[in-house]
Amino acid sequence: MGDRSVADRLKDFGEVDNGLSPEEAIEEAGRCLQCKKPACVDGCPVNIDIPAFVALIAKGEFLPAAENIRQQNLRPAICGRVCPQETQCEQLCVRGFKGGPVGIGRLERFAADYHMALACDAVTRPPSNGIRVAVVGSGPAGLTCAGDLAKLGYDCLHRSVDAGNYARNEQRVDLLYAHRPIARRLLAAAAGHLTPFGHLRVISAEGLIGLKVQALANNPRRTQDLADIRALLQANRDRLDFNEVREYFRLFDRDALLDDLLSELDRDT
Repeated sequence: MGDRSVADRLKDFGEVDNGLSPEEAIEEAGRCLQCKKPACVDGCPVNIDIPAFVALIAKGEFLPAAENIRQQNLRPAICGRVCPQETQCEQLCVRGFKGGPVGIGRLERFAADYHMALACDAVTRPPSNGIRVAVVGSGPAGLTCAGDLAKLGYDCLHRSVDAGNYARNEQRVDLLYAHRPIARRLLAAAAGHLTPFGHLRVISAEGLIGLKVQALANNPRRTQDLADIRALLQANRDRLDFNEVREYFRLFDRDALLDDLLSELDRDT
């Protein structure tokens, strides 16, 4: 992966490096040992199946590799550039114990860029479930929330504006997502304008778990929802309000499922 010349970089605000070529990507992916117990996945905050997409790149199947990543991460082109892989997935790569680790971040970036350059298939959205969601904030958490909710059929309003504007919006918004630090300000701003909402709820990590439980209750065969719930519990366990979490499971008659998941997490730690 070579850098652009200084002369070229003086003319624009483009990236410094050129990224991997297809040949370089195949060669780098070929270094992966395809471990039976891939530690790199444990180091990935969004639990991407790293060996699977790397294996696809090694075979020259670049578009399927990108689609594989997007099952867990809707922003691979961003994460491939800005995620600190050196302290996460790549830090745990077995190849890194002797020599350099596999360039997982560079491969993720390559697959995402290749997909954006060549893929012409339109994104297929599931049928709307009729519920509108306002996502306040355009950071990584807000974008991720909006993307995951859209995949579940929610209609998302996504803006970076004063929270009170949503309360005065004439359009009905059934659910309102906000980060916990602004939740109280959000509710205070909306206090005098609740009529258009019908009801107002703040969706935090607990609420997102609740949505996943609802989706699983509606379609028990969707194993991905179960995997998402497990990952959310594991990633947020130290800061979750488990009384609130249990209410969601109880609402959909899934109390036993929560107990089973917590027992699994206890065994894993």
